[in-house]
Amino acid sequence: MRSPIDPLNPFKPFDRFDPFTSAVELAAAIRRKEVSPVEVADCCLERMDQLDPG
Repeated sequence: MRSPIDPLNPFKPFDRFDPFTSAVELAAAIRRKEVSPVEVADCCLERMDQLDPG
């Protein structure tokens, strides 16, 4: 199970990028090797789990 949202830092899984970053910007960051595609996917999945734990 993933950790709950930290009320002091709700964007904690996104320390490397803003959760509202566009797909175009994320793709460019991946090409520049600033972030890995797995890291992006993991962060998105973790945020979905946090916002909708259902």
